[in-house]
Amino acid sequence: MPTIEKNDVNSMRGCFYFIGSTHTLSNVDVVVICKDYLTAKSVFNSTKYPTLVAYNDDSLMHIATKIAKKFSEISIIIIDVQNKNAGVTKAQVIAEMVRGHVIKQTLHEEIELKVQDIRSQKTAQRMLAETFLKSSSLS
Repeated sequence: MPTIEKNDVNSMRGCFYFIGSTHTLSNVDVVVICKDYLTAKSVFNSTKYPTLVAYNDDSLMHIATKIAKKFSEISIIIIDVQNKNAGVTKAQVIAEMVRGHVIKQTLHEEIELKVQDIRSQKTAQRMLAETFLKSSSLS
């Protein structure tokens, strides 16, 4: 029977599976990252947001930080159903590192509300910046 060595597990860091129609993150404003395929597939089927399966916490951190660096305008939502009742989880720490958000259950309504909240905040920030630029150009 084959065994998995510690080095084999470490080599999985950064591996992920992409669920979505385009397999690209250009021209999207939200990406969802889950640690298991079934949750990710369920989220994608109900929301149609690009969804990544990270498989473990190490990959989750690696993927989230890479996305945050390369696509700073994308909001990252991490689904952490495995730790519903836990206190501060690794997913929450990772979300704070990448200015992302954690949802501890896969209620699709909650995901939609979080996305609407993110988009509203971005719109408010954009409007504030435009107002500031207009007022400073009038001076």
